[in-house]
Amino acid sequence: MSGISGSYNAVSWLLDRNIDEGRADKLAFTDTASELTYGELQKQSCRLANMLRRLGVRREERVAMIMLDTVDFPVVFLGA
Repeated sequence: MSGISGSYNAVSWLLDRNIDEGRADKLAFTDTASELTYGELQKQSCRLANMLRRLGVRREERVAMIMLDTVDFPVVFLGA
């Protein structure tokens, strides 16, 4: 039975792979008010990750996400 390897990274699979394959300008998420491309998603999720790091949140620590179903959700999910 095969499982997820110890080196699996969801951000690499869901985001970096699409950037590397030339889809930075392609639509990744949309809601009733806005749209987000893979490139924008990468930029915003990295910015959030850096902010959390500056606030002292360390790798593997839990971060609560209480938010609406908007394009902000994948930014926070991938950035945290």
